[in-house]
Amino acid sequence: MKYDVFISYSRKDSVFALRVCDVFRTYQSYYSFKFFLDTEEIKSRQEYLVRISDAICESRAMVFLGSKNSYNSEFCSKELLFADKYNVKTHLYRLDNAPMPRSIDLLLIDQHFLEMSSCPIEEMARQVLADVLEIEIKPLSELSVEEVPKEDKQPSQKKVAESVATKESTPKEDSINMIDILALANPIVGIARVGAEIYKTVKKRVSSQATNTTPKAKIYKVGDYYDDGEKQGIVFDIWDRGHHGKIVSLDQAELPWCTKEQLLQQIVIGADSRSDGKANTDKVMTRSDADQYPAFIWCRNKGKDWYLPAYDELRVLLLDNLVRDAVSHTLGQQGDSTLSVGLYWSSTEFNKFSAWRLYMGVGVSHDLSKFSVSHVRAVATF
Repeated sequence: MKYDVFISYSRKDSVFALRVCDVFRTYQSYYSFKFFLDTEEIKSRQEYLVRISDAICESRAMVFLGSKNSYNSEFCSKELLFADKYNVKTHLYRLDNAPMPRSIDLLLIDQHFLEMSSCPIEEMARQVLADVLEIEIKPLSELSVEEVPKEDKQPSQKKVAESVATKESTPKEDSINMIDILALANPIVGIARVGAEIYKTVKKRVSSQATNTTPKAKIYKVGDYYDDGEKQGIVFDIWDRGHHGKIVSLDQAELPWCTKEQLLQQIVIGADSRSDGKANTDKVMTRSDADQYPAFIWCRNKGKDWYLPAYDELRVLLLDNLVRDAVSHTLGQQGDSTLSVGLYWSSTEFNKFSAWRLYMGVGVSHDLSKFSVSHVRAVATF
């Protein structure tokens, strides 16, 4: 088989699918497997039939991300039917509470089923990989950077032979010294000296280990409250197994992207990155007329690490139901304003008149006027 896992999803759920993809990629650092997630635009029906059919037939299992969007997708339905025809085991994970069509319910009645609202993506990945690879899959928090895949833990015969040869050809550091001579001449003196040397060696090793020991970095998950003493926020995106990620501000504002006076000048400032809001914000803040961009100023006033999120960053926060709900829940616990239904500004410029805005939970919108007032949330990395 070319792939171990095929991920079936609706393009409208691409934000969540890419997060699933990120977790699988992280596990690839520890376990040997391959997965298929089609992120390319399908240019023709024939191209879809060739690419997808080959990938499904060459996969050991399929992960189907069930949602209102995928249930209504002709492509997703055919992928399920094709997997069933070629006996590709399907793991079903539901992203929302949309009623499942009877046809899909019947097709998957004997398959694995789980609600993603009660299952973290990492747990889903562990379940799928454990079933496909038929081995125990550890949580990411229990895996170290040095740990290698189980199938690679046994050294080859060649490596063993080389290791033995090396040990045999290398003289021991203390193979003969004054301690040995004293031990031969006077057993009592020898034992005392040897004991002293062992004590000093052990003490040195323990001291070295204590000196080199550093506190274990905290691992975060989406929805966690973050406070490093300088900045506080709610985690909405993670990478590097939860050691790093992005936080969103505890508060929000309602501001225009730029002032009316600035809009009338029809300036294109070049803040066109769809993924790097910090780069966009830096472009604005280095301008001599930076005070004409209220949304950017409000974000940067929180500190040098804060910025107005770019289009793709805002999509992760606002269009993924699980992320949005987790963030809003923690905001409520902290007594701060939860995410509001409505339009939020991104830092990504559209043209001289407008910039990209996203409507929470719905999709993308751009306005004819950068002077329009919309919600603003600041973002920072950790």
